[in-house]
Amino acid sequence: MAQDDQELSIIFRSFHVRTIGEMLKKLEWEISRLKVDMLSELPYSATALRASSYGAINAAITAFHISDWIWAISSDKQKALWIKDVPGGKDKKAQKLRFQIMLKNECPAFQICRGIANSAKHLVDDKYPEPVRNGKTQNLPVPARAGALRAGEPLMKYSVELTTILGGSDGDGGVPHRAIDVFTKAYEFFDSFCLEHGLLEDIVLDTPH
Repeated sequence: MAQDDQELSIIFRSFHVRTIGEMLKKLEWEISRLKVDMLSELPYSATALRASSYGAINAAITAFHISDWIWAISSDKQKALWIKDVPGGKDKKAQKLRFQIMLKNECPAFQICRGIANSAKHLVDDKYPEPVRNGKTQNLPVPARAGALRAGEPLMKYSVELTTILGGSDGDGGVPHRAIDVFTKAYEFFDSFCLEHGLLEDIVLDTPH
């Protein structure tokens, strides 16, 4: 077997998404797809509502699990620095939870993503309870832009605007946030965080962990 064939035959647990940089690209791709899925020629299209919900859940799960990838490849020195001001246990599971608490303190968008991801997985988010709930779904008109309209396209489309609310004592008073803005802010935060801490190099996790 040729060397290239041998390399391609290696089974990775996440297929060909093997670095944090690639996970960030995945989140960026999901955000761009969600923007398309939100659009419909008809107001409150069942297809657009469903596609937007699927895309929003996927983006939240990806954003949440980027934190797992960061923790998995980071050095002990980095981990100790990140959680030093967060109270909690010292075993591995507790340290990882403290890291997630640090992230949500730094980035409220991550807290929302974590709440959506765990609720989608467990239905009732009792493992890592977050004060996150859905807000009102809106349908906003999107007029065609001059010079961008193609023959046969409608003069008006509609955008499904999913919203989330971060409540509780550490929330923001129940102010609704557009889901697409939440995922974009999470992406920008993680992109900056990984760049700052030198995590965007091609560090490949090719063994079970």
